[in-house]
Amino acid sequence: MASPRLRFSRQGAKPANQYDECIQRGNNPAPTDRLRRNDCSYVCLTFIADAVIIPHCLSARHTRDTVTLDDIIPYLPHFQATLNTCAALLLGAGYRFIRGHNRDAHRMCMIGALVISSVFMISYLTYHAKVGYMPFAGQGIIRPFYFTLLASHVILAAVIVPMVLLTVVYAFRGNFTKHPRVARWTLPLWFYVSVSGVLIYVLGFHIYTPDA
Repeated sequence: MASPRLRFSRQGAKPANQYDECIQRGNNPAPTDRLRRNDCSYVCLTFIADAVIIPHCLSARHTRDTVTLDDIIPYLPHFQATLNTCAALLLGAGYRFIRGHNRDAHRMCMIGALVISSVFMISYLTYHAKVGYMPFAGQGIIRPFYFTLLASHVILAAVIVPMVLLTVVYAFRGNFTKHPRVARWTLPLWFYVSVSGVLIYVLGFHIYTPDA
């Protein structure tokens, strides 16, 4: 019986795409061919690649061969905002996929979000260990709003760490009774932390710049 994935007839019509051609030959499609079958997943991985490449592009302005940590530090806030944006997009895509019962794409998006958030934490701790506290330059009514946002971001960022780990453990063990119960709380809190991190970055580094 012909594979249902093949969109061609028995009369020798050509396969519809490279993915189907691989199946016709009896080979396993390459990972990139599988990804192209799911455009949203492909876009999510592209965002991850961009998040890794951006710092190298920014550091290319240095003409000397050796790039030190002091050269990278000024770019870390922009890098962290990129990571938070990618994490939020992956979380949103992962939620959409699981609502559509696409577990494979959901798993890929959530693993990507976990990796990105881990890289963010390393970058965040490195930046503040080197720079220390950065005072907020805004004045007036924006200050209570900013510090309320910042406090909720920091507190929930600490709260979701064990929640994310617990959610991942349940998924890894195949306990899909407890996994969705915990994930129902983990996902919105994780999404809030990612989005609020971007908003804090915009307020602190673009609207109210540190030298203002």
